[in-house]
Amino acid sequence: MPQMPHEKTVCSHTMFPDAKGFFGVYGGQHIPEILAPAINAIADAYEKYKNNPDFRNELAYYLKGYAGRESPLFFAKNLTEKFGGAKIYFKREDLNHLGAHKVNNTIGQILLAKRMGKTKIIAEGVGPEHSLLKDEGRAEYVAVSDDEALDAFLTLSRAEGIIPALESSHAVAYAVKLAPTLEKDKILLVNLSGRGDKDVSQVIEIIKKIVI
Repeated sequence: MPQMPHEKTVCSHTMFPDAKGFFGVYGGQHIPEILAPAINAIADAYEKYKNNPDFRNELAYYLKGYAGRESPLFFAKNLTEKFGGAKIYFKREDLNHLGAHKVNNTIGQILLAKRMGKTKIIAEGVGPEHSLLKDEGRAEYVAVSDDEALDAFLTLSRAEGIIPALESSHAVAYAVKLAPTLEKDKILLVNLSGRGDKDVSQVIEIIKKIVI
């Protein structure tokens, strides 16, 4: 889970890639040469349509009417009282249609593909923004164990009736460790990036092995 540092630093790089897909020293295209024309065509189409009013209006329409955005903030009263310290809030991306934050960018990809005359979507890519944010001192990254994530999965489910994705449970695990170290007037915001019904069977199997 990214932890924002207390002191702000000046960002020396733009938060958008240059014409060759670089964020400063990060990024670029690490793809087979045969795919380069298709990737470049997508980049050209993005530049063409990203500020187009019709494109942006259609994107906003589907984000609201199909995905269910804007996703709400939820005050985790029981969890806050259990651990003390900062007030814990959750950004409920798990309430988006299909149960995860990924629907936000896939809608954009599909609308772009439609304007390009394409009919199939293969996959999305993951950009180098996290490495850039870390090097700029604008974000700090921490780790929790799988056991801690499992415990957080169960804790949140019991305390608030929210079943988080195991991915999000890692963030919850760190949040409940961090909250007691902060003053009560502070607010701790955790992004629940997906819902956990997809993980329930796996969690049950893990618990069975622990109990046995």
